[in-house]
Amino acid sequence: MLRLILIDEAQMPLALKRADFIRLIRKTEALVPPISEKEVEFVLMGDERMREINSASRGLDKPTDVLSFANREIQDPTLKDPHSLGQIFISVPAAQRNADEMRQSLEEEVRFLFVHGLLHILGYDHQTLKEEKVMMTIAYEVLGRPAYC
Repeated sequence: MLRLILIDEAQMPLALKRADFIRLIRKTEALVPPISEKEVEFVLMGDERMREINSASRGLDKPTDVLSFANREIQDPTLKDPHSLGQIFISVPAAQRNADEMRQSLEEEVRFLFVHGLLHILGYDHQTLKEEKVMMTIAYEVLGRPAYC
């Protein structure tokens, strides 16, 4: 079972608690192949910090809603933590903009982004329609949403 390391740099009012994310992890663990790693780091932050990470990691000098980094993709063995699945970063202001556009709560959007990031670091992707259907079907089931079409 994965342990959650939650860091709230944003310190913005969010009705979600650590236990909410742990429930999402447990639901995800039940739907995917066994996970050997022991922990996942999750950071809530503001747009400026997200912009810095996005610029450094992807060369895009702008904030984004979610970034995730899988530990298994780190090439340098001295930097690799065998206990860590990876990191998920969410910009709360970007999540709020998404939520407003989607006409849903900030909490619902943060839940979605968290599961989306978690699935990415577990190796799921959405580059093709087939990959997207697999990834989103799992995400929607974890979130208790109607089936993904």
